[in-house]
Amino acid sequence: MNDYKLIPELIENFIDFPKPNHTMEMFIGDFELRNHECSIGVNGKIYFSWFPEYGNYFTGTFLFGDFDKYISNPVDYFDIYIDEKKISTALIIKCITSLPSTNLFLKGVLTDKIFFGDKDLKIEVINFSIPNLRSINGNVVRDKKKSIKARILLENDLWRIEIDKKSNYHELRDQLLIVGGYDLLYSGKITRLDGTHFDTGMVEDIFMNLDLFLSFINGRNTSSLFLNGIKQNEIVWSDYTSKTVDVFEDNFYPIFERNVDGINLMWKEFSKICQSKKGQIFIKNILHWYIQSKKQAGLLDGSIIMAQTGLEILYHYITDNKEDLNKTPSKLRKLLIYLEVNDKEIPLKSKEMINFSTNFLDKKYQGIIGTITTVRNDLIHSKEKFIDIISFQLKFEVYNINLWLIEISLLKI
Repeated sequence: MNDYKLIPELIENFIDFPKPNHTMEMFIGDFELRNHECSIGVNGKIYFSWFPEYGNYFTGTFLFGDFDKYISNPVDYFDIYIDEKKISTALIIKCITSLPSTNLFLKGVLTDKIFFGDKDLKIEVINFSIPNLRSINGNVVRDKKKSIKARILLENDLWRIEIDKKSNYHELRDQLLIVGGYDLLYSGKITRLDGTHFDTGMVEDIFMNLDLFLSFINGRNTSSLFLNGIKQNEIVWSDYTSKTVDVFEDNFYPIFERNVDGINLMWKEFSKICQSKKGQIFIKNILHWYIQSKKQAGLLDGSIIMAQTGLEILYHYITDNKEDLNKTPSKLRKLLIYLEVNDKEIPLKSKEMINFSTNFLDKKYQGIIGTITTVRNDLIHSKEKFIDIISFQLKFEVYNINLWLIEISLLKI
């Protein structure tokens, strides 16, 4: 029993949904919409929605104000005030009137960060939730009933981030597999390594980098949501800003079926890249093409083209744009030299690639690069030479090799 108590406790869930895709109401009551032209009082609610429209919205009925001025300029943005405190900015997207004219229904979308509380206060810890993150076996933690392998620890020079898989993760995942969509699957917290207090401005970059990193290890977009700033064990502010999250898919992702300590080492290197503006822009761009390709946003053919766009971005980052090679094959060969990858490292299952390279390409074009660039060029230019030779299986293998090259490149940088 004493040994059990030495195991770290599971991070508390500040927000739990009763079911997937649950609409979260952040505020119910009276609020005011203001801009330079008019002021409109509304009685209603402000809420976060997953389906059918992802994001933050308000709905309500008209209470008072200069509605005629709004009608004359209906595309204006409004600041939202509650008790004289601005919490966000919104655009009215629906207005339904009926007799009498004051009987008016409004709906709006929030277009900026949404913040409740005093964001200027310095805090000790920020708690947050993560939706739709795949299952990763972490370090052991305990709840009141059992211990589970649930904790991912991420540290860099300044910050300590702990992320715990929920104790009922598999039940939540099974529900998502049935109904689809979104649910909160992990809870996390962030603190300073030196234990000092901090403000919201100090964590903007670290959360941006965390969201990028989580999306990389997830293979699909996810983000930290529903942030709560904690001071002396009390919530002093809440940030309910919506961020990019893809619908849930429980895909096997072998590159990250590894020791959880390895994920922390990856995070340290990832954080170093993101310290510079150039590095952060590079990570955003490469992950955009990688994730769009991985989830086949352009179907299989388009995903091959997207992935090779990502490989060219990697080439330019690694060479610092000092080598101006015009042709994609030359760039990718240079990238392979940097990665110390040769044709013997092609996964054994890529038999169609090996067959195509050996039997249909000129000797000078044979190998990984010749094969993937030939297939990509055929998709773009529809060369008759290969139109009957490039099979679905060959394209699928090329697609997977492209993703593999991006993954090992990011792990090596």
